[in-house]
Amino acid sequence: MSLSPDTLPDHTGIPVIAANTDTINLLHHAMIRLLSFDDDFGTSSTRQATSTDKTCVMGLVMEASIRIVGGSPPNDSDIQGLLDQANKLLENVVPSIGIRERRLIEAASLYWKGQRHQAIDVWESLIYESELLNDVFAARMLSTAAFFTGESQNGRIAQATETMLRAWDNVPTLRVSEYRPYLLSMCAFGLVEQTHYEEAEKKVLQALVLYPSDIWAIHTWCHIMLEQGGRVQEALHMLSRTENKWKMHEGLLCHMYWHWALFHIEARMYENALKIFDKKILPAVEKSDGYLLDLVDAVSLLWRLELLNQPVDTHRWTSISMIKDRQAHPLSSFLQYSFCGAHVLVLLCHTDPRGAMEFMQCSDSHNSVVPSCATTDALLLQHQPKCVGLVLCQALYNYFCEGKFEDALAKLLSLRHCMSCIGGSRAQQDVFHQTLISSAIRLRRLNLASSLVTERYQTKQSLVNQAYIESINHLKDYCCS
Repeated sequence: MSLSPDTLPDHTGIPVIAANTDTINLLHHAMIRLLSFDDDFGTSSTRQATSTDKTCVMGLVMEASIRIVGGSPPNDSDIQGLLDQANKLLENVVPSIGIRERRLIEAASLYWKGQRHQAIDVWESLIYESELLNDVFAARMLSTAAFFTGESQNGRIAQATETMLRAWDNVPTLRVSEYRPYLLSMCAFGLVEQTHYEEAEKKVLQALVLYPSDIWAIHTWCHIMLEQGGRVQEALHMLSRTENKWKMHEGLLCHMYWHWALFHIEARMYENALKIFDKKILPAVEKSDGYLLDLVDAVSLLWRLELLNQPVDTHRWTSISMIKDRQAHPLSSFLQYSFCGAHVLVLLCHTDPRGAMEFMQCSDSHNSVVPSCATTDALLLQHQPKCVGLVLCQALYNYFCEGKFEDALAKLLSLRHCMSCIGGSRAQQDVFHQTLISSAIRLRRLNLASSLVTERYQTKQSLVNQAYIESINHLKDYCCS
């Protein structure tokens, strides 16, 4: 027997299966927490919605999607339970109702199976096929997935969100929607990843006029100032001035302090960067119980300082490792995203060389399912990040565990033009390029190192370039003396 459950419009006007407005308000609250990067990313509100409204498919699919894109492994029984429950609720519902919920389940399932680019296509189609281009949840999922797959650098975020914003300008209710500043900041980040910094900054400022505490807008502003050299003092002042506005959003707190520390590195205030690590970043990693992206930030900061020949002391690496080990996650769980896995490997190289070797074996096994020749574009998109990630991990193992800088250099050189597919932002991926420069310097291949610094300067107006140039010139002078 086919059922026709009640539907109500959400806060943008999209019909949602819901028994009452309380459910709609809870889903709205979940969306705001997700967009604001609050500590649970909105899942407490989705659970409340599904516990009080047994017809609420959207709450189930939102939680499943948030956790899947966040890196939950394919064998997570909780995720499977959420998807099964959502599908069961839709089993006898007439086809004309719950169309969006079904498509969202499809996208989440595809992403969970590793078909990430196909999932992004589904989220994009949901945006473009919505009557008013108003599917904010699909936009948020697309934005996060594009970040993790490198599609942000191919324009997937900017294109979708700019199209939405143009459509919203013609709809009075959407023009003043509570979601508008978040959509502006999503768009700004997408523009940054395409190096359109002036356009991105306009969007950031528009978002902050509407909502001064928009952490993603402030975060994107950090990216703009980092990529454009000479704005370090401006950035340090901006972060200090706005700290009370963004520090309440704990889901991105560690990352914001990471950005703050990066500006201190740019200014060669290395001790200040380490103070931020000790007082802000490490406590944030501790509070989030080793949330994967927080671990990445902590590792990345120490890694960058070491590349610049700054002592960071063993105890800091050990502190990160102790938090990671507390979760007792299998090594395979860190391989969901190659970008994250590379950082975990560097941590292991510093704290547990045997564990690093096991990680490499696990990585080899994880990638053994990759076809030797991808026969379709879809297969190539699906498996390229694994292939690039494996070679990257081999290079990092060569560098940090074995001291085989020649091998590390050769591998990193081969990857430098295809690194985007493993995910992460341009700012985050830069540590791999800095490791490439460091490899060349260690091998005294100084002309190559100089060329790589020049190449980096073309895309990143970073003051760190000068530190590498000084190291190269010092070695040239030493060799000539």
